[in-house]
Parts: sequence; structure tokens; C-alpha cells
Amino acid sequence: MSVSGWGPSTYGQPCAAYVSHVGDNLRIWTERLRGVALGAPRRVGSYDENELARARNYDTIPLQAALWSLQLSVAEWLKAVDGMPGSGTVLLHPERGPMDLREVVVSNIHDVQHHRYDIERTLRWEAQDGP
Repeated sequence: MSVSGWGPSTYGQPCAAYVSHVGDNLRIWTERLRGVALGAPRRVGSYDENELARARNYDTIPLQAALWSLQLSVAEWLKAVDGMPGSGTVLLHPERGPMDLREVVVSNIHDVQHHRYDIERTLRWEAQDGP
């Protein structure tokens, strides 16, 4: 779907806020992977996505900037994944427990696909019924 076709909101949030969340989530996973690759402990911390949204003031981020940031996040995430060892425990997540690289990648891709689906479904609804 083209960017110009995106509507103004997704589940009550501005579309840019939702895109910003996806980019931030990938960026956090990138930091976790890069940290471990550079010798940091495998135990990672959790974060509160709602607190992050408030701190970054998502509602004020223009869609163009959110999409630009998401592109950077995806590119850096891909580099981080490529730089990780292919076997063994990669991270010790506080909620998800030990995760190997495959589990991290599958989890991250699932999250991105889920968010993409939410945005596309909302846009179809808005195009048919209006807000």
C-alpha cells in the first residue's frame, strides 16, 4: 500500500504514531542485538511502550518523518540480525525468556506484520465507512 493511501488514524491513534511505535520497537531490538554482538550481557531489559510513546510525543510526529525513521530502523535491524551468530541463545528476555536468533527474528517479523495488518485493515474500514 502506498503511503499516500494511509488514513489519518489507526485504532484512535494518528497513523504516524503507530508507524513510530513500529520503528521504535525495531530500534530497541536492534540495540539489544548489537549490544550482545559487541559483548554486552545477554540479559536485556523490558520497556513500557506507552511510556515511550508519551516521552516521544508520538502524536506530534509527522507521518513523513515516522516513515523515514522506520526505514532507518529496518535497515539497521537487518544489519544487526546479519551480525549475530546463527546458533545458541542470543538474548535473555525478561518476559519471553531465552531467545535464539530465529526466535528473535520470527517475533520481530510477527510484530511488524501484525501492525501492518492493523493499519491496512483500518484504512480499508475508513475508505468504506469513514471515520
